[in-house]
Amino acid sequence: MKESQTISATNNPPKKDAPRKEELQAIFDEIVRQAHLKDFSKAERLLDELIQKAPKAVKAIEKSVEIINKYKTVGLDPARIKPWSDFFIKLTHRETMAFYNALKKIRLRPNLPLFKQGNCDNRLYFILSGSLKLNYYDYNQKKNIVSGVLRQGDIAGVEAFFTFTNHTQNLKTAEESEILCLEKADYRKLIADFPGFEKKLRDFCEKKIAGYQAEHPGQMARRAHRRYKTSLTGFAQLIDDQDKPCKEIFEIKLVDLSASGVCFTIDNMKINDAARLHNSRIQLKASDHTRSIPDDLIRTGKVVSLKFNNVGDCSVHVQFETPIDELKFSEIAQHADLTA
Repeated sequence: MKESQTISATNNPPKKDAPRKEELQAIFDEIVRQAHLKDFSKAERLLDELIQKAPKAVKAIEKSVEIINKYKTVGLDPARIKPWSDFFIKLTHRETMAFYNALKKIRLRPNLPLFKQGNCDNRLYFILSGSLKLNYYDYNQKKNIVSGVLRQGDIAGVEAFFTFTNHTQNLKTAEESEILCLEKADYRKLIADFPGFEKKLRDFCEKKIAGYQAEHPGQMARRAHRRYKTSLTGFAQLIDDQDKPCKEIFEIKLVDLSASGVCFTIDNMKINDAARLHNSRIQLKASDHTRSIPDDLIRTGKVVSLKFNNVGDCSVHVQFETPIDELKFSEIAQHADLTA
């Protein structure tokens, strides 16, 4: 049935720069057309234009919203909701419609990569059908290790999507697969429009990943070298490609240390500082205020992960550009009272 709405004029004389009735009618008609074509992004941009140009055309605005929502509801595919029904049931109707329409469906042939170990990503992946293999490169064995298989209902890319973190694994299709993707830009719009959506999605994804890890113990990637807990403190400083340090210095608290990298925390880290640190080169120096620390703990490396904690600090993971020799690291571990 054809949708229609006549834009009515107000009793007040139009201003010189006020849009003509015919122009507003054309915008409304185009909103209807784009909604029918399921191009909701364009329909909503036109709706914003209509509101901006004619805020008093209340009936036309309300009718536009009604039409867009009607076509969105008609477009819902139960098969795309069923694998994550326990998440959708927690959403309001408006959240459901916005999230559903933000998901982009892609079909992939076998043996195609979705992401690679060490790379950044701006997408969250929902496996709709098929299967995909997770693997990671083991630096000790010098080969790729298969760490798991994802199938319908599973989610991938959670850590890299929600934090400043590089992927720790590779993900590749094992057979023809269909995946729904949530782009970071669309996610930001969702949490701006629906403040409660962020917590719902984060909680669901973390629970999903925890459940997968419980069902597949030992299948997730691990650090190449053994970690040691430490209470050392120190300083970190960004450096450029010519090893020239920047002026800004961060005070750090080391959490754990290995021959290939270190994890430390920074208090009161700001989002823009975290974004600047991610994937940057950094030089760090550790100390314990009681005795000298070997020169081997003056290291340069790459920031591969940052994650904000509940207590107001930020965990930073650094991969050394040159790993510490294993024998030398054993000496450091004894010298610095590191605990495995």
